[in-house]
Amino acid sequence: MPLAVRAQLYGETDRIDPPAVSLDEDGWLEALPAARPGVVVMDGLYLGMTKPTFVRLLRRITAHFERSEVFLLGSSKLSSRMMRTVVPAIKTIGAPVNEGFDDPRDVERWNPDLRLVEQQRIISSPEVAKMPRGERIRCRIMRAIPGMARMDKGMLRSRFCRFLRASTRRRSGPKPAPR
Repeated sequence: MPLAVRAQLYGETDRIDPPAVSLDEDGWLEALPAARPGVVVMDGLYLGMTKPTFVRLLRRITAHFERSEVFLLGSSKLSSRMMRTVVPAIKTIGAPVNEGFDDPRDVERWNPDLRLVEQQRIISSPEVAKMPRGERIRCRIMRAIPGMARMDKGMLRSRFCRFLRASTRRRSGPKPAPR
């Protein structure tokens, strides 16, 4: 679905090379070297996929690579609902928007191999200073009101490593008998 939405938003242009495959199809991941570390950037991808499709994609990624870091732009349930009515492009083309999630650790629950190592809230990032005045004011207001601040899940960085998964499984079993 993200490819169809992208085509509606941007149309045909020689400046954008769309990916050759849809991420919810089989086959594309196997072409990437599994023994090398991966860096997976999912900026806005979650909102354009159904939750089951996204969870399946995360599981396929962690099953494929030896180790990797996953960067995911999070979105709360309330902000996801608001996007359907507030963001002009989404409203105009009727793009589907996923339900969002309120707990950044949900990613770990969807895929136990992932560990959340960092959450960088957009409203608190240094990039706010570079935003237009209206956006800076919005971020300041959101930081001041705890309920609004919780809407900003920001960029979530998670990590996984096949070696760590194996050692964690061994440690989580029964304790050895004392000698």
